[in-house]
Amino acid sequence: GFVALMSVRLIVSTLVPPTSPGFGIIIQAATPDEEKWTAMPCFLLASAVAGAWPWIFDKLISLVTHQDFGFTMGAKHFADNYPLTCWTGPAMKEAFRRVYSDGGAEHQQERNGKLAASFAVVVGHVVPFMGAQTTIMQRYFL
Repeated sequence: GFVALMSVRLIVSTLVPPTSPGFGIIIQAATPDEEKWTAMPCFLLASAVAGAWPWIFDKLISLVTHQDFGFTMGAKHFADNYPLTCWTGPAMKEAFRRVYSDGGAEHQQERNGKLAASFAVVVGHVVPFMGAQTTIMQRYFL
C-alpha cells in the first residue's frame, strides 16, 4: 500500500506540487496510534522504492529506442514547461552551478561535477514542493 501511494504521489505531486505534504498527512492519519512510530520509516522506504520508477521507465523505453534517458528527458521537458513546475529545473541548475563553478583543475572536474549534481538533487528534494519533479528528472543531473 505504501509503495502504491508513493507512486501515485509522484504523479499527483508533479502535476500539483502543493499536494505533496498531504500524502504524509494521509499516512499519519491512516496509521493506528500504537503504530505511529512506523509511519515515517515506512514513508521513507516506500518513497525510495517509488523513486526507482523513473529509472525503470528509462530502461523500458531504451528497449525500444536503444537510447537511455528517454523518460528522464521527457520528464525534464515537461517540468521545465509546465507552469506549476517550471522553476524546478532552473533552481537545480543554479544549485549545480554554484557548487561546480568553473569545475576547478582538470583532475578535479569529475569529482566536482558529481558533488554539484548530488547537491542539486538534494536541494531539489529539500525545497518545498519540488520533491516529486526532482525525482522524475534527477537522472538528468546525476
